[in-house]
Amino acid sequence: MLAAVAAIAANRKSFLRQAFVAYDLEVGVYGVMFCEEMHFRYEIVDDLLGLAYKPCGHGGSLQYARSTDRNEIWVSMLEKAYFKYMGCLEMCWGGYEGDAVFAFLGGVWGDYDVNGKPYTVWETLNRGHQNGDWAWASRIFSVFVEFVVI
Repeated sequence: MLAAVAAIAANRKSFLRQAFVAYDLEVGVYGVMFCEEMHFRYEIVDDLLGLAYKPCGHGGSLQYARSTDRNEIWVSMLEKAYFKYMGCLEMCWGGYEGDAVFAFLGGVWGDYDVNGKPYTVWETLNRGHQNGDWAWASRIFSVFVEFVVI
């Protein structure tokens, strides 16, 4: 999911305004929009986040995703909302980044099959990029390259 969020945030500057449809900082609740079967639905989450346990008992750090800026919690809140959208944390273990991109933006996604033809990878990616596709490698040394069309 983090690769998907990074790809979206880098390519679509309005993404955070689109994803967080409502929030109240004083109360600590956030409404996040998701696309499910070409219809949009909303998840509401609070700002209580899990901390990793430290044996010394001196506090802890966020257990899951976090921003490099300690004053930002949008990454953590987006991840928490995605966990809720998927049903539970375990449903998000592994998975495909295309699922997360689709959940946030809609559209379609699939694979470019470059198995057995590694010399055509860059040509295939360049053709997809010219057509407006976003591409990312979902797994190191993968023979498939995922894409999304929005």
